[in-house]
Amino acid sequence: MLSLLGFLMISTFMYLIMSKRMFAMTALILIPILFALIGGFRAEIGDMMLDGVKKIAPTGVMLIFAIMYFGIMTDAGLFDPIVAKILKVVGGDPLKVVIGTAVLALAVSLDGDGTTTYIIVVAAMLPLYRRLNMNPLVLTATAFLSSAVMNILPWGGPTARVLSALHLDSSEVFTPLIPAMVVAAGWVLFVAYIFGKRERKRLGIIQIDENAEELVAEANHEDVSLRRPKLLWVNALLTLALLVGLFMDVVPLPVLFMTAFALGMLINYPRLSEQRNRLNAHAGNA
Repeated sequence: MLSLLGFLMISTFMYLIMSKRMFAMTALILIPILFALIGGFRAEIGDMMLDGVKKIAPTGVMLIFAIMYFGIMTDAGLFDPIVAKILKVVGGDPLKVVIGTAVLALAVSLDGDGTTTYIIVVAAMLPLYRRLNMNPLVLTATAFLSSAVMNILPWGGPTARVLSALHLDSSEVFTPLIPAMVVAAGWVLFVAYIFGKRERKRLGIIQIDENAEELVAEANHEDVSLRRPKLLWVNALLTLALLVGLFMDVVPLPVLFMTAFALGMLINYPRLSEQRNRLNAHAGNA
């Protein structure tokens, strides 16, 4: 009965959100309360909600500061060299763009964390998709497939939980999965090829004249003056340190992203007015 109520609750708020009948935050608050009342949990709702907030708060904080961090890194131009390199290799060919997306997502996913994969890949590739008028769902699907394969790594969430629950060594669980991961990664590249062929057929090969800095700024409706080319290596080292921290699990993710965000903001936009403007610019996404 509880399972049926749970699935019905999820279906209800997803329908209300996707049909634009309710704002996402409103639906995610009110619909669970309604179904808790239907399930007879009236007396326990308060405690259950507080427990839920406590459990999800670290993830929420991590997401907020991860989005803010990579937002200001995009503003500062950290991903411009990546986009420039991709532009040089793929030009305006949608097929090469999608395959490049898959390769980038597979590489970034080595940290085992899907959230950061999406943020980095989207920040780097979305300007190019927008410039070529490509379907952004192709970007989403390609990143999703790549992350799903690499999430099987021992430091990824699912495998880590299996190892913990069954008290097994990583070699017992992960090593036998390596051949399957290689095949799955090949499948991701094949699907990316199919997606790219469709987009190339729809759009053709487009001549791109802008440089990476102009392209990213134009696609995100940003001011080129926000770029910090002289701080490129500083930002790259800070981001590398962040990824190493993610990989080694030095401190909890929320603390890591909070610290990286504060340092990134202070280094790139030391003036209070600049910091306020950057916060306002990315607050909606966060």
